[in-house]
Amino acid sequence: MKARVFPEPVAASTATSLCDSRYKFDWDGQPPVSNTEIPSVIDHRRIVSSSNGYNSTADWTSSSGREDSNSRLPDRTSGQIPASSQSVVTSQRPASQEGRSGSKSYSEDELREKSVLTIREYYSAKDEKEVVLCIEELNAPNFYPFLVSLWVNDSFERKDMERELLAKLLVSLCSGRHNLLSKQQLSDGLSNVLASLEDNLSDAPRATEYLGRLLARFMEESILLLQEVGKLIQESGEEPGYLIQGGIAADILGAVLDSIKSDKGNSFLDEIKTTSSLKLVDFRPQHLKRSKLDAFM
Repeated sequence: MKARVFPEPVAASTATSLCDSRYKFDWDGQPPVSNTEIPSVIDHRRIVSSSNGYNSTADWTSSSGREDSNSRLPDRTSGQIPASSQSVVTSQRPASQEGRSGSKSYSEDELREKSVLTIREYYSAKDEKEVVLCIEELNAPNFYPFLVSLWVNDSFERKDMERELLAKLLVSLCSGRHNLLSKQQLSDGLSNVLASLEDNLSDAPRATEYLGRLLARFMEESILLLQEVGKLIQESGEEPGYLIQGGIAADILGAVLDSIKSDKGNSFLDEIKTTSSLKLVDFRPQHLKRSKLDAFM
């Protein structure tokens, strides 16, 4: 049996980021999986492979039936990745290429767990620089859309203060200040969130409102346009138009416009609506008696 080096406390002077301060390595060079609990929003969701090669938090089907997401997560009792999932992880390309230090690449499970640890620490310490250091160390651009969707889905069951912190962080990561997230990576992550939104509503009934506030912030900071937000909502879900028919799209867009009105006032809102070719009526199914979108049509 190989001897294992267990995690040890790291002095503040030697820890360079949230990532490396929490991971020690076995003698064979493999990082043990932390027993830190993955958020419940990930535990009970199904996993589906998205266009970037990583998994999003939506239901998935295959010719052999449905697979529970817990089979892909670390075994919390042993601290090891279950044998049933090891072949999946090792058969794929490395989830991240060599980091900027040129010394390490991470599996998908490691990236997921490091992302969870990072956002939890950020909510506690409110240190944006540490998040930046961790993302730079991961150096896994193809994983970033999943990182966005993981953080946003998790925020639906958190407090307003934490949702505000997340909004500030994502804006900062997308802006010229850090420029670590591209608009495409952000959009792909938000698309994953929209794809699983109907399921999330059972646990977080106000998820459409919370997502609307976040989308409004991206518009207020000139990261996304109203037309782009509308396209995301229109094309996401089980199939294009699915969220519209269920009335979810109207709730999201109504929350977006209401948040902009509250934050920036009517003149700012009117300018956004005037300069966009988006037709709000297209997001308002006729069978609905009332909608949050009605006040802005």
